[in-house]
Amino acid sequence: MTSFVLATVDAGGNVPPMAGIARELVRRGHTVTLLSHSQQVHSLSKTGADVIAYPTGRPFIAAQARSDLADLRDMSGLFADRGIARDLVSTAGSKAAEVVLVDALLPRSIREVRQAGFPTAALVHTFWSYWKSIGRGPFGIAVALRGTRMVHEVAQADALLVTTLPTLDTITDADRAHGRVHHVGAVWQDHSATPDRAVQRNADQKTILVSLSTTAYNGQGELLQRIVAVLGELPYRVIVTTGPAIDPASLTAHGNISVQAWGDHGELLPHVDLLVTHGGHSTAARALYHGVPMVIIPLHDALDQPSIAKRLSELGAAEHVHRKAGREQIRHAVETVISDPRYRAAAQRLRIEARAADGATVAADLLEKLATR
Repeated sequence: MTSFVLATVDAGGNVPPMAGIARELVRRGHTVTLLSHSQQVHSLSKTGADVIAYPTGRPFIAAQARSDLADLRDMSGLFADRGIARDLVSTAGSKAAEVVLVDALLPRSIREVRQAGFPTAALVHTFWSYWKSIGRGPFGIAVALRGTRMVHEVAQADALLVTTLPTLDTITDADRAHGRVHHVGAVWQDHSATPDRAVQRNADQKTILVSLSTTAYNGQGELLQRIVAVLGELPYRVIVTTGPAIDPASLTAHGNISVQAWGDHGELLPHVDLLVTHGGHSTAARALYHGVPMVIIPLHDALDQPSIAKRLSELGAAEHVHRKAGREQIRHAVETVISDPRYRAAAQRLRIEARAADGATVAADLLEKLATR
């Protein structure tokens, strides 16, 4: 039995991969301590790990609305937070951690845990190619001004666990030669309830699921209302899950549309013909696990959403629409994807790859190997 200490933060799609890995390590009989923000403790405790709220780390709530400037300020502060790093090093010491797994959103913590002498792995929950690109842009500069080089610190970890499909990521020869970059695959969220077989959908009325993230973004409510207005004019059954950032009552919807704050996407996705989404990695990976094609409307140009939309469009599994697109552009994208079987065929091909290996299982294997070095 090995002592693992894990660290995550409340930032949306980064959480399911960490939770899945924690659950797998617990299943194998290891001692797992997971540090998180206080509002995450209850849900993450379901993994079976001992979940501890950061005693001194910077608080952060993903569903809290912020301006773009405030988002840059708060997220860069989170990346470089000394309190979280201090809490993590202290906990790793008290738990006699044999391996520490740290969210890539915490590059200062990765550095300080390594300097404290603990074998350290970084969890990269999106494309590694995207992570490197953002580190060279304004966000990387903002983090550097706080004394942390976000790409460098992550790349120095003993292992980088990239929870995406190799087909989706475009990495360089230098990355391959690095030797510590491991594409473990997407972490399954629904495997216990959905066997690897096609699910019969309603042939008489096609169904669309709409989900624009649990994280708050500027213009999110207005975009969701525009999508709902378009879909209300089309002959489809529509299910909208708003998440905590938007009040369902704030949307005006036609009779063919059901709006709810939350819905189990693991139960919904096998029965839908199309997902309209912002393109966060966790949401997109979950859709691919079920072979569902997408219309992707990224909410934030600086995040990974445009990269994911572009790549899935290139692979034929999605249509990419700009968030400022008018109703006709949204309508055209929806009708194109839902009526052209090539989009579902492309998503089904990626479904086969997604189900070939559970990222949590592969990641746990690598972490166990790291513990024996």
